[in-house]
Amino acid sequence: MVLWLDNDKEGENICFEVLDIVESYMRKENHQQVYRAKFSSIVKQDIQEAFRNIHSGPNYNESISVDARQIIDHKVGVSFSRFQTMYFTTKYPNLNTKLVTYGPCQTPTLGFCVKREDEIKNFKPKLFYRVVPTIALPNGGTSELTWGADRTFVQQEAHKVKAEIDKDREVVVI
Repeated sequence: MVLWLDNDKEGENICFEVLDIVESYMRKENHQQVYRAKFSSIVKQDIQEAFRNIHSGPNYNESISVDARQIIDHKVGVSFSRFQTMYFTTKYPNLNTKLVTYGPCQTPTLGFCVKREDEIKNFKPKLFYRVVPTIALPNGGTSELTWGADRTFVQQEAHKVKAEIDKDREVVVI
């Protein structure tokens, strides 16, 4: 079995989760049965390189470091959530919540949400132009083509692309 999971500590941890599930179904042999592929992208060259350099198995120490981080995150999250809840509900008696939680992932996630909310609030619509050529097919139907640039905010650019398309009355599909 070759384990093809993310090339990071979490990937190593998932490898051991997979092993826990499937090892009991594997035949017991006197030779190496579990291997680990390490890759950072799914382009052909990287996958082939990972296949040529398969390792003997996942890294146990990296895996248990993930377990330790999860335990620490949980204990810190529970403790700090209790502290925040007591502090904020005492300081702000009208606070409309019974629990104020904390977790290491919550802060960046909240940041993403606030940033997106700000983008939505501050959004100003902007006129854009899209070129959508339509071709006649031999069977009498039509088909819309897509323009690689998708859109432009410059009207003259869209007109220039349209003029170039209008010059060619036939196209060849390769």
